Amino acid sequence: MSQGARKAAISGVMFIIVISLVTFAMMGDLILIPVAENLYETYDPMAVNFILSGPALISALVSVLSGKAVERVGAKRYLCICFGIYTASSVVLVFVSALAPLVICRALQGFGMGGCTVANMVLIAGFFRNEKTRGRMMGVYNGAMALIGSALSIISGFLALQNWQNVFYLFLVTIPIFVSVILLVPAEAGEPVREQGGRDASAERSPMPWGIVIRSGVAFFIYNMIYCVVYYQIAVIMAEKGILDTAVVGSLSSVGMAGSLVACTLFGWYFPKMKRFTITCGFAMQAFFFAVLFFADAPMVCGIACLALGFAYGLGMTYYMTYCTLIVPPEHVAVSTSVIAFAMGSSMFAAPYVPYGLMAFTGLDTVTATLPILIGVLVVGCVLSVFFGRRERAYCELDDAEGEDAEQATLSMDGASMASHEIHHDCRSVQESASAGMAGLDAK
Repeated sequence: MSQGARKAAISGVMFIIVISLVTFAMMGDLILIPVAENLYETYDPMAVNFILSGPALISALVSVLSGKAVERVGAKRYLCICFGIYTASSVVLVFVSALAPLVICRALQGFGMGGCTVANMVLIAGFFRNEKTRGRMMGVYNGAMALIGSALSIISGFLALQNWQNVFYLFLVTIPIFVSVILLVPAEAGEPVREQGGRDASAERSPMPWGIVIRSGVAFFIYNMIYCVVYYQIAVIMAEKGILDTAVVGSLSSVGMAGSLVACTLFGWYFPKMKRFTITCGFAMQAFFFAVLFFADAPMVCGIACLALGFAYGLGMTYYMTYCTLIVPPEHVAVSTSVIAFAMGSSMFAAPYVPYGLMAFTGLDTVTATLPILIGVLVVGCVLSVFFGRRERAYCELDDAEGEDAEQATLSMDGASMASHEIHHDCRSVQESASAGMAGLDAK
């Protein structure tokens, strides 16, 4: 391996490590979950509701605007701004205990979360030009997110044993991460594509395929929201089945995270083979193992179902994060990723309310009883994903020889000239020919 290739490889490894560490901003909410009861005992319950779930809603709203913001100021600069806001508000949380600063800082954390989500995906798409490599790195990125989430939950629980307020010290980790972002993330990754002579290639912008982007966002919203019903309500479902052992319930959450980690790690292997129909398998897996969870009473069988559902979640999340960068021309990647980020944040916020809304509407009296309704939605999504997958399979025809050669060329270049060697994959404009009724349940 030449010296240039070696430097490029090291740069790529350092880049994905730093970007993965930034997912602390997305998973930082898990620090507060073990001390939720203490928060309710100390502060006003309505304020605590916002402290726990408000940042997710703010993150979803900010992500909608972040696509255009990234296009204007650049992905790295926007990441530094948003993670800087998250870091500053996190540090304040360590040293204050009054309610008002706590609420304000949590709102600012939500702003940082939304911006970092979009900026990270744009940076990965810009740094890893080859689409197969990009898919693998998206899997590594999401797998690291799962690991960080698990670590934060475990460490927070141990810190809370002595004093529940000790959990806030975990937010100090954001300081070295912020410094790493400034020093190690290349400014060129995710920047607008420029042609020779310095002219901005976006001056002659290709049409934005809004139909397929919006349908992808709606599909991911439904897919993610249904999984999060089990993620948030697993303790309630187990209690309704007569399984009250907290150790068992905790282990079910852990195996779900493990399944997600496996799916993300292996994504670069199975996505090039299944391509557009990857998400069809995800819908089918969710539907089948939701049914297993509905009928099962044995903790072991419920654990297997949670493991498989976690795998389906990791598959779907990584699929949509990758797919949204393939269906649009390079100059529209930021906006496309902002749609997916909004779908992810808003679906997580809405998920806890779904089963109780269904119970109020249908007269059902348990969360478990609502699972067949969700299974029906998943089956419809599976069928629609086959229908649209046959029409849009070309978007997942990943570059092979040409892409690999171009990737080597990109990795061997100086960072300053990276943007001028953008690889343009064929992104044909898709006309919004699908009916609005079917758009809501498309499963890209």
